[in-house]
Amino acid sequence: MDSDATRKFLTITNDSVTDNAAGGVGAGLRVYAGNASVAQVTVLNSIIWGNDATSGHDMAIRQSPGSVATVDASFSDVGDVAADADAPGVYNDLGNNIDANPLFVNRIGGDLRLDFGSPAIDKGTNVGAPAMDFEGTPRPQGLGIEIGADERVTSADEKGIRVKAANGGEVWPIRSMQTIQWISIRITGKIKVQLSRDGGVSWKTLFAGTANDGAQNWRVTKPATSRGRIRVCSVKNPSVCDTSDANFVIQ
Repeated sequence: MDSDATRKFLTITNDSVTDNAAGGVGAGLRVYAGNASVAQVTVLNSIIWGNDATSGHDMAIRQSPGSVATVDASFSDVGDVAADADAPGVYNDLGNNIDANPLFVNRIGGDLRLDFGSPAIDKGTNVGAPAMDFEGTPRPQGLGIEIGADERVTSADEKGIRVKAANGGEVWPIRSMQTIQWISIRITGKIKVQLSRDGGVSWKTLFAGTANDGAQNWRVTKPATSRGRIRVCSVKNPSVCDTSDANFVIQ
C-alpha cells in the first residue's frame, strides 16, 4: 500500500499471501507513506510468508520524512520483515505471531489449504474473523480459528506424520542429547526414525521401532554434516512418512 494522501487505513484479515516475487522489496506486503501522510495497516489472522524479494521478502515498510508508515500484526504467520534502512517505518508485533512454514498442501501449485500439522491450525482469534473461509467452510472447525484463508477440515480416514525436530536450521553438537520430535494423526503401532547426512539421498535407521509418543531422545553421533535430515515413518504403514523440511547441522 502506497500513501500520498493524508491518511490511509487497511486491515488484512484471514488472508494467505505467499509465493509472490518482487524485484525490489516487500513481495508479500509493501507499505509506504510519503508527503506527510499516514499509512496504517493491521494484519490479523493472516499468513504473509514464503515470498521472494531483494530484501524484506514478505513485508517492507518505508516512510519519508514527516510521514508515518505502520504495520500492526497479531495472530499471524509473518516471515521476513524489513524497515527501509534510509526511511524506516514501524512494525509492531502485538503478540501471538509466528514465523514458520504454514505447510500449505501445495504452495507452488496454488493450493493454499493448510496441510496436517500446520502451525497455523487453531492459532488465530475469533475477534474480527469472518464466519467462513475462502471455500465457504464455517469457522472454527477445531479448537480455534485458523491463521490464513483456509479453515482446515479433517477427514475421518486421514493419516499422517509430521517431523517437528529437527525440522531444519537446528545445530546439534556431537555427543549432545537431543530430542527428535514428531506429531501424528490416526497412526497406530511403532515408529521408525531415520537420519540422513546427505540431504536425504541416503538414510540410516536410528530407531527401528519406537513408541509413537511424539519424542525420542538421541545422543548425536559423528560424522559432522551440514545436510542432516530426519525421517519418521509408520512401521505398520511404511508409506506414511515425513522428512525434515530443510537441512540441520551436526557439528
